[in-house]
Order: sequence, then structure tokens, then C-alpha cells
Amino acid sequence: MSSNVLKFMEEIMEDVTMECENFGKLVKIVIPRPRPDGEPTPGVGKVYLDFEDVETSSRAQQGLNDRKYGSKFIVVVFYPENKFADRDYKG
Repeated sequence: MSSNVLKFMEEIMEDVTMECENFGKLVKIVIPRPRPDGEPTPGVGKVYLDFEDVETSSRAQQGLNDRKYGSKFIVVVFYPENKFADRDYKG
């Protein structure tokens, strides 16, 4: 993965973390990265967030949904906790 891609992903991580902390405690953030061999990687292009409780998650969903990041609109949906815990990002 090129240094430009890594830098871009780090910037996204910082931006998302700072913004999400406005809603409450962010426990974990996952941004799947492309595989070095070019094979498809489930979840690439998505950001997965784990907040400390449902209320905080709901505030984040309401506050972030339909906002624009760069040239793209953010779509926020709840993801099954068991899939997140298993690192299953195919959904």
C-alpha cells in the first residue's frame, strides 16, 4: 500500500475520531484496508464504529447521517455486534 494511501487513511481515522468524540465515548474504530495483493477486501470504503452504549450510537447516527465528507455523503447504519466482534465486514 502506498504511503499516500496510508496517510489518507490515517487522516480519515483522525477526522472520524475527533468528530465522533462529540457524541460520546468511542470505544473502537475500524477502517478495513485494501489487501496488498489487490484481492477484494470486505468493508473497504466503510468505517465501523463502536460506541460505549446505544444512546451514544444513536446520537452519532443522527448527527452524522447524510453529512458530506469530501465528495461523498455519509450513510450511517447499525451493524450487528456479533459480526463486528468477529471482524466480519461482509455485510
